[in-house]
Amino acid sequence: MSAIELGKPKSLLAEFEKIRAEQLALCQSLEDIADQLGGEPDLLKCVQTAQNIEPLLHRSLEFDENQLLPALQSLVSRDRSVSRSIDRLKFEQLENADVALEVGEALMDFGRGTSRLSQDAIGYLLRGFFVAMRRHLAYKRDFLYSVLGE
Repeated sequence: MSAIELGKPKSLLAEFEKIRAEQLALCQSLEDIADQLGGEPDLLKCVQTAQNIEPLLHRSLEFDENQLLPALQSLVSRDRSVSRSIDRLKFEQLENADVALEVGEALMDFGRGTSRLSQDAIGYLLRGFFVAMRRHLAYKRDFLYSVLGE
């Protein structure tokens, strides 16, 4: 029985939207911190945000690897463009996870007062990450709704 026959796409989309909302909230938190740099940044918020990055991206990767991508593989025909889109999603997810570790470390060091990076460098790192993350989430959402419906 396919994922469609089991009614799985709606539950996959619901779980995706939940994780997506958490990731967008993280992006907003990072943007808020970046906007405060050069002034009086909230160091506690930096540490708290840094602590949330890795667990959130781990949940997202786990969901993709264990639920979403296997369902997509079973739903799509041998259409190369769909297959390339799935490969792109995998690549971007792993790329974001790598950068997220760097962002988390930089934020943690900054929040603890042990950063070797300037505030400008931290701001550049944060902005690069949350812009890429938002772009990835927008692409992923468009792709999933085109393949899974609604």
